[in-house]
Amino acid sequence: QVRSVLVVRHGNLVVERYWQGVTASDGHNSLSVTKSFVSALVGIALGDGQLRGLDQTVEELLADHLPANADPRLRRVTLKQLLTMTSGLAGDDSLVGGLDGISDREAQSRDWVRHILGRRVVTAPGEQWAYSSDGSHLLSAIVADATGQSTLDFARTELFAPLGIATDGALEPKIHDWPPTQVELEAYEQASVAWPRDPQGYHYGGGFLKLPARDLAKFGYLYLNGGRWEGAQVVPADYVAASIRPQS
Repeated sequence: QVRSVLVVRHGNLVVERYWQGVTASDGHNSLSVTKSFVSALVGIALGDGQLRGLDQTVEELLADHLPANADPRLRRVTLKQLLTMTSGLAGDDSLVGGLDGISDREAQSRDWVRHILGRRVVTAPGEQWAYSSDGSHLLSAIVADATGQSTLDFARTELFAPLGIATDGALEPKIHDWPPTQVELEAYEQASVAWPRDPQGYHYGGGFLKLPARDLAKFGYLYLNGGRWEGAQVVPADYVAASIRPQS
């Protein structure tokens, strides 16, 4: 199933191979690597002062989305707990400490963020890790609300532009119904750059960001170099170090 292999050494692309009819201009569904892009954007927003700190809570950051009967424990979940997947939310499926079909139920709702915030936590926040795409989607909404622009627009200015990643004309479909239609799936497959959005317009934080392989390699090289790109600190160095450090 390998479609492409790229090797970057000392900042130079020294190996680049494609298979299955794929070319350098074709985009790849980065799946859950999307979560790392969203995390980088959180780090940039922290560095810019648009987010105050990792101790900010869901209640503070997503107040406009919280149902009246939201779980009090979920209200107190911190930005750090969302980033480290220790929010107490159930994981994506039963194999990773969660519930089967949980992501499908979210996608079938009319308001994904409010749907997530309407759930009960299954463990005390901060105590147990569970792989949660829902938590990553909340992070995308937090980035958008804190910066006053869409997650993709913020990424264009603060992350993609410094790395030379072109996203003009990106496909940004709103997913109103789940599963997507065949026409929607084909449009996504044909797009070189894409990032689907939920019904309220928030780019999905858990996956589906689509970029060419060279751009994905740039992102990896950025983190290899502590968030620096061509002499500029794109993502705060201490945030990058914390992101790749094993969590206790």
